[in-house]
Amino acid sequence: EDILSGSKEKTEVVSSPFVVRKRHPSSHGYVQSGKLYVPESGVWFFHGTSRGVATIHVDDWTISGGDLFQGRVNLEKGFHDFSVIMADKAGGQDRLRVQWRRLDCARYQDIPEEYFYQE
Repeated sequence: EDILSGSKEKTEVVSSPFVVRKRHPSSHGYVQSGKLYVPESGVWFFHGTSRGVATIHVDDWTISGGDLFQGRVNLEKGFHDFSVIMADKAGGQDRLRVQWRRLDCARYQDIPEEYFYQE
């Protein structure tokens, strides 16, 4: 809630939910939102890597955690509301990466850029 109600330093369009490592002198956060295209119906596993705390939202499904976290959701083929919120404290070194895999895949992979759309 603090991240969403805070002041914006900058707004930009990014191609995927990823934040490179970078130090900040003060507490801060990132909000990345848009639409996610799911290429086939079924169970999808999401994996987040963050410094600080992050939350992944897909439609009404939410998973949160720090450092490494994961969860699964059953999704229909098509477009879904998607957002990632990350909060980090002063002096922290940012890092955020969101990956996914289907039930029949053994390894997580970065979500292809072409599956993200701006609202």
